[in-house]
Amino acid sequence: TPYRVKLSLVNVDTTKLSNFRWNMGDSRTLQGTNPPEFIYGENNKEFTITLLAQNANGCDSKVEKKIFIPAPPVLPPNVITPNNDG
Repeated sequence: TPYRVKLSLVNVDTTKLSNFRWNMGDSRTLQGTNPPEFIYGENNKEFTITLLAQNANGCDSKVEKKIFIPAPPVLPPNVITPNNDG
């Protein structure tokens, strides 16, 4: 099972922009003011999230943010047997 990271994005724009398009940096795109929670299935990798929007005159605005999804944590064993058989 791949290490999965759930990401929630919130658009805090207070201007009169519309037609929001989110590029999640892994070839998937979403539309809407605030996209639904998004799950990245890859790890130890950087992604660039891009938000495109338009104003009332049809002019595009763009903002990009980089995020890094870390490698999964290394967990110690959760079972120890007294006779050392694993």
